[in-house]
Amino acid sequence: MAFKPSQRKKQDNEFKEPDMIVVMNLMVCLIPLLLSCAEFVKLGTIEINLPTDSGGGGGGATNTPTEQQKKLDLKLLVTDDGYTIQTNIRGIEKGPDPNNSATIPVTPGEYDVYDGQDVKKHWPLAALNNKLTDLKKEIGEGQFADEFNIQITAANTIPYQVLIKTMDAVKAKYNEQSKEIELVLFPSISLGVNIN
Repeated sequence: MAFKPSQRKKQDNEFKEPDMIVVMNLMVCLIPLLLSCAEFVKLGTIEINLPTDSGGGGGGATNTPTEQQKKLDLKLLVTDDGYTIQTNIRGIEKGPDPNNSATIPVTPGEYDVYDGQDVKKHWPLAALNNKLTDLKKEIGEGQFADEFNIQITAANTIPYQVLIKTMDAVKAKYNEQSKEIELVLFPSISLGVNIN
């Protein structure tokens, strides 16, 4: 007795590769689209130094400073009244206003900041840069051991963006007329401690 053949179709045992062209086309379009939409973060850093300890002389050594050992000891105090500059050659510089002790008082300028009460304050960054440029030209090169250093001390009420813009103004470049090159004012910035 012969068995009846199965009604099922014979299965095709050949292996078929999947069609990847559609997926590859999708990836070719999707990857550039995602890369063009991605926002890459640019990191900006400002190099600052800790204040150095100025105390402690050598035991038995004479403390007569030579021309190369003189210290400029440039300090910039940032308060709500403005900028106050202090050096060893000039002391604490006074400003034009007898009621305001700041060397460069806060007046209308090019950089505006809103404080907590929505009052606009004008920080004179250009005047600060001009004053420091004049000081840099006055002290010349090689007269002071710390001619590239400045210590910035800010009050607790000073906004962060003002401190950063002040650092930029302190480091800005200026043109030396005799050499016709651009020089950096005070690139080595250290932050001072404000004790209230």
